Amino acid sequence: MPVYVNHLMLSLQSYCCQGSLSDILCDGFVCDCAGIMAVEAYHAGYIRTALIQNGDVVTPYGVNVTTIVNAIAMARETLDGSVAAGMTDDEGIYNATTGDYILTPVDSNAVAFSRTPTQVLDIVYLGSSTTPGGFFPNGLNGNIK
Repeated sequence: MPVYVNHLMLSLQSYCCQGSLSDILCDGFVCDCAGIMAVEAYHAGYIRTALIQNGDVVTPYGVNVTTIVNAIAMARETLDGSVAAGMTDDEGIYNATTGDYILTPVDSNAVAFSRTPTQVLDIVYLGSSTTPGGFFPNGLNGNIK
């Protein structure tokens, strides 16, 4: 399927990237990093809102948007090692147990989940932070901390 078919499919594809800037360490640029994080939060909020609003729309894959989003969330949880560690914080957009849509995935203290650089690489390399693949088949340049 082409990268851009329509706004809904772009939002669905963008959902894959959520949370990737959550662990930046930048001693001299704290304000800049806070600004980046704020923009990422607004971006994620808009994407989640659009996906929730279109949750029942059946995609070209034969399933609705909510099903795909929740599958992406579970894939990220599996790839980053959270499922194996017994932690599931990336909930997708719908909780089938409670019947509630999830606009902001947070813990009991209203703190959003984060990922380590290794977990992000596990996701974008589709399985191993040390073996290039997935979205970056040739790997990434530099030392990722």
